[in-house]
Amino acid sequence: MPRLLKSWDGGPVKIEGTVAEGDELAGFRVVHLPGHAPGMIGLWRESDRIALTSDCFYTLDPQTGRYGEPRLPHRAFNADTEQARASIRKLADLEPAAAWPGHAEPLIGDVASQLRQAADRT
Repeated sequence: MPRLLKSWDGGPVKIEGTVAEGDELAGFRVVHLPGHAPGMIGLWRESDRIALTSDCFYTLDPQTGRYGEPRLPHRAFNADTEQARASIRKLADLEPAAAWPGHAEPLIGDVASQLRQAADRT
């Protein structure tokens, strides 16, 4: 793994700027979704109720490689699991038509209910 990490490392990244909750970016509004990572964000587009959510939730279990229902990232990968649960609920409150996680398949259908169940049970 150390050799792989060295080959993946592109070196230092120059940060040109940052965004904050409520900022507009390419037609999306920034939503702060901490828990998995402290400054994690999602992007929300009200016009079609689309949420791009990074690692707020997964539809792929990284331990098994199985696709399925939405779930919290595993506790070992969260900065604060309870905050991650709160972020999933915050996302659910937007009532998205579709939510696209950073890993695997999007949620469609009754997205808000699926997200609330994930926050409560995983």
